[in-house]
Amino acid sequence: MVKVGSAYAGQPLHVELVRVPASVFLPTFDLPWWAAVIQVAAVLGVAELLLGRPGLTLVGGLAQFASTMLARVMIIYGAAVHVGLPLSQAGILDTGPSGITTAIGAWLLARRHAYATLALLMTALTVAAFVQPNIDGREHETAMFVGIIAAALQARIGARVRLRSRTCRRSPTHSASLDSIPPAR
Repeated sequence: MVKVGSAYAGQPLHVELVRVPASVFLPTFDLPWWAAVIQVAAVLGVAELLLGRPGLTLVGGLAQFASTMLARVMIIYGAAVHVGLPLSQAGILDTGPSGITTAIGAWLLARRHAYATLALLMTALTVAAFVQPNIDGREHETAMFVGIIAAALQARIGARVRLRSRTCRRSPTHSASLDSIPPAR
């Protein structure tokens, strides 16, 4: 399993893209497997109950893909840009399940309007990425922003759908005819 799911930014792109879905099941090198299982079960279980499986799968998959690809770009640019990563980070295993739980956690906090906790998560991840600038911190930050963006898009699309369904229910022909009927006595 380690060979199948081990995704590194230093691999050829086609190999990394094939391995990214399986890397969800492999924790980072400094996280024991039992802690990864507890982390995934707790965060994903609560999120599935509150927000549903389709959104959970979509946000988690997008976060994993975006954080892995952005880490690759940061390594390509290296020290040339402020947020770049050194080439030595290309051999580090991607964040795996912790990146997904970060995205799902941020999505859950934003959708449930827990903005103080979301601000605390953002601050903690930003400080951690600043103190120890490695691939894990950058991938976690990317995953967090994917979760926040997904929550904002979901709220906006939901508001549009509600507005559209409200305007469809009150079409001009029906509302005019109902308004013209006098109340019963």
